[in-house]
Amino acid sequence: MECCERRSIIAHSNTMIDTADRLAIHELMGLYGIVIDERDWSLINELFTDDVIYDMSELDLGVLQGKAAVLQLWHEREVLHPLAQHATNIVVSAAADDNTANVISKGLGVGRKGRVGSVTYREVVRRTAVGWRIANRHARLRQAADSATGAAGTSPRPIISPASAK
Repeated sequence: MECCERRSIIAHSNTMIDTADRLAIHELMGLYGIVIDERDWSLINELFTDDVIYDMSELDLGVLQGKAAVLQLWHEREVLHPLAQHATNIVVSAAADDNTANVISKGLGVGRKGRVGSVTYREVVRRTAVGWRIANRHARLRQAADSATGAAGTSPRPIISPASAK
């Protein structure tokens, strides 16, 4: 890679996202962590579209469709959520139309035994009549082998696992 070249990690388009929309999307990403930390499942309508695709397959939790399925997972697996989840490194880019955007962000989670883990989220957010909502969320655990060099390393046990919840 040339010194001044940069690999794009999210899709870009000619559509612009204004500052107010960017702020609303950033707050949506932060709200997700608040809802998880507080276990305030009543706020699910402020997070997701009705038809959300919630891909937690890399956390061994499957791919779910719809808010009801997400809510059921949250109730059934409440003990697996980190005690604290922090959204960071949020980058928003325009999608093909004015009503959707692509988001990539990082999440840091602190587990019940003090372990810290990192996840990369890739989302599609959609403008709705009541504001921006997550239409598609994919989580990918960050592992030691995820470094820029791609070198293999030991994979830490994820903090969101049945074994760590005991």
